[in-house]
Amino acid sequence: MCYEEVINIQTKSMVQPRQQPPPRVMEPRIKHGVSLCELARYQEAENILTRCLDETCDSSVALDEALHVRALTALASLYQAQSKYDAAIKLHEKAIPIARNIQASSSSLGLAQNIAGYAETLRKSGRVPEAERYHREAFEIRTRALEEKSCTE
Repeated sequence: MCYEEVINIQTKSMVQPRQQPPPRVMEPRIKHGVSLCELARYQEAENILTRCLDETCDSSVALDEALHVRALTALASLYQAQSKYDAAIKLHEKAIPIARNIQASSSSLGLAQNIAGYAETLRKSGRVPEAERYHREAFEIRTRALEEKSCTE
C-alpha cells in the first residue's frame, strides 16, 4: 500500500460517523498523527490527534487510559512543535496523573517518557526550575528501572 492510499483511507475514515475504534485501530491513528507532525503537516496531524483524543474520551465506551494518555501526549507534542506551550502544558498536566495511576511500577519507562516530555515543554516555555524538577524525576525513574532491571514501557 502506498502512502497516498493510506492518506485516502485515513481521510475517508474521518468523514464516517463517529464510533469508538478498537485499540488496534486507534494506536496506528495516533502514530499517523505523530508522523504528520514530524513532517510539519501540523493541521492534518491536529485533526487526526484531536479526533483520537475525542474518541478516547467518548463516555459511551469504556476509557482505555493508556490510549488516552498516548493521545494526550501526542497532541501535546504537536502543540510544543508549534510553540503553543500553554496548550501543550495543559495536555501534559492531564496525561501525567493518569499515567502515574496506570503504571504498574515506579520504574516504568513509559511514565518517565511522559514526565520528560512535560519537562521539555516547561523548559521551552521558560519555566526552567519546574522543568529541571521533572527532568530529574524522569531521570530517577529511568535509573531505578536500570537498577531493578525492570525496564517496562
